[in-house]
Amino acid sequence: MNKRSLFLLSLTAVIWGFSFTAQRLGGDHVGVFTFDAVRFFLAGLALLPFCFLLEKKTPDKGMRATCLAGIAAGTILTAAQALQQYGVVLTKSAGKAGFITGLYILLVPLFGLFLRKKLTPMLWLASPLALVGLFLLTWSGESGFSAGDGVLLLGAVLWAAHILLIDGAGDKIYPLRFSLIQFFVSALLNLLLLLLFESPAASDLVPALVPLLYSGVLSSGVGFTLQVLG
Repeated sequence: MNKRSLFLLSLTAVIWGFSFTAQRLGGDHVGVFTFDAVRFFLAGLALLPFCFLLEKKTPDKGMRATCLAGIAAGTILTAAQALQQYGVVLTKSAGKAGFITGLYILLVPLFGLFLRKKLTPMLWLASPLALVGLFLLTWSGESGFSAGDGVLLLGAVLWAAHILLIDGAGDKIYPLRFSLIQFFVSALLNLLLLLLFESPAASDLVPALVPLLYSGVLSSGVGFTLQVLG
């Protein structure tokens, strides 16, 4: 991994670290699908001008792979983010949610084995050490396994699948267009789900505005895009 990739992925981790608090605060005012529909719509809007400016002259070659990967990633993202948001609301603990979601650091290499990816001895050593470090950084003394924990664990499985999908797409896709597609696909799917299961009022969005802006523009728009670029 080169220094630029390491910097981008480290910055992504910092941005995502604060997102659990934003999601917990936002979940006090709006439903899961409402929150995610707005956040990913904001993410798409934030990325849109950069996409046209920086990838304006890209050839058509690679667009089919970009679109297919974006649609698949957007679908997984919708499910993973809904489970994470619902789990955060149930557990009422950003630290606990961060730890359980972070289990994907172990799941990614384990799932990679089924895809015939080679795991180095350093990876076998680093993964459990990272898990211990994550536990010490995020755990706040909560005990017992709740329904919210199970929801978050299922979400971690989907986050691992999302990362492996991006890894598999690699340099076959245009990263900014890929991110844009996955954001708007997720926003649309969440819009359909909120129309089926939730009845939000416009006034509910006002107290959730700051968490929505952080989750939409920074955590999603900037964070997920930096992940792909990294």
